[in-house]
Amino acid sequence: TQVSPTPTISPTLPIPKRLSYDGIKASRWWVPYYPYEVYDRNLNSYWGIGNENSVGQWIKFLFRNPKIITEIGIYRNGSVSGHGQIIEATLTFSDGSQQAIELRGLNEWEYVDIAPVETDSVVLTVDKVSPNRSLILYEMELIGYSLQEELSESAETANNDLKRLEHDGISASTAWIPYYSRNAYDRNTNSIWSVGNNKNSIGQWIQLLFREPLTVSRVGLYRASNLSDGQIIEAILTFSDGSEQTIMFRGFNGWEYVDIEPVSTDSIKLTVIKVSPNRTLAVYELEFLGSE
Repeated sequence: TQVSPTPTISPTLPIPKRLSYDGIKASRWWVPYYPYEVYDRNLNSYWGIGNENSVGQWIKFLFRNPKIITEIGIYRNGSVSGHGQIIEATLTFSDGSQQAIELRGLNEWEYVDIAPVETDSVVLTVDKVSPNRSLILYEMELIGYSLQEELSESAETANNDLKRLEHDGISASTAWIPYYSRNAYDRNTNSIWSVGNNKNSIGQWIQLLFREPLTVSRVGLYRASNLSDGQIIEAILTFSDGSEQTIMFRGFNGWEYVDIEPVSTDSIKLTVIKVSPNRTLAVYELEFLGSE
């Protein structure tokens, strides 16, 4: 009797999905067209570089845990003729490998498959734009999955619904005029909240108040490359029910996001535990994300 061989069963891989980054930075931007505008699910906002040469400009995404990238999507707005939009680019990954991508210039979402690569960062460098004018990038998506993290369908849905929470009041332990606490939540990464010279950064706090309880799930911090200021590495979040959560940042120059245990609250107080370098505290921009 001939025995059939035992079939080999391939491991089931997760279904590729839109990936959320933990940090973002770019070669440059033109205020208020910040890098994070390319990954905010808003097709009317964009990253813009101003009147600069488009070729060689780059945007970088960082992940706390390695992801496997399989596809990239870029949205092109056909109603805009005065700016250049990406036609060719190079993707660089954390292992140093590179892949070139070409877009057909569709006036809608266009997706390009790439050779799957495991990485904790992706740099997109612009090689060619059309028309040959100043670059703007409306929206992009990195598609793939993580072998280390499996999100449930409900968690994935909740994550997709996150939005920036707008406060109804803001205060701080101290502020050095004119570097008021409100500067930390004004969507302007060139303004700062600072406690002034000769002030100990540890223990300083900033608090946001909301008229009604909101659910907070993620914290974003923008770190400038100006290392003459102390910028937050560790902090404690205190909520209106008295609960606390400690958050840590890796110190990316640009936007970095940290997920927290979702909590319903009508206030958020961020207290500084550690800054780097150990100098006077300056907070360029904060974001709290969640749902109503």
